[in-house]
Amino acid sequence: SHLEELNLTGNALTFIPQEFTKLTKLTTLKLARNDITTQPGAFILNLTNLEYLDLRFNDIKSWPSNLNKMNSLRYLDLGYNELRDVSFGIIGNLKSSEVFPNLTYLDLSSNYISSFPTRIFRYVNLKSLLLNNNAIKNIPRE
Repeated sequence: SHLEELNLTGNALTFIPQEFTKLTKLTTLKLARNDITTQPGAFILNLTNLEYLDLRFNDIKSWPSNLNKMNSLRYLDLGYNELRDVSFGIIGNLKSSEVFPNLTYLDLSSNYISSFPTRIFRYVNLKSLLLNNNAIKNIPRE
């Protein structure tokens, strides 16, 4: 498929369909305002050109760890979900510089995050970080 942008905002999806892996040219995927509760499966790694992922206003409860390996991702919006722990875990042998190397925008606003994610400072290209309307009580020292 030659599709580069897919907007399914405002539907009733409960998960990200595996069939999306056929959309190898996809650069923009908008899935805001759905009922997605589960994180994307490993198949999402096949979307190697994906730069923009909007998952706002869903019911995602845990950090989508498969996204950590998405090198092309520049914009990630997980605002207005049910995230409590944002453990930007380093996956396998990946160095912190290899996790989200191109990410410039990360929105985690309006979740239930209680601990400030200090690892976020390792993302050298990150320009915008939104953490407003969470439950953060203090900012620990790195």
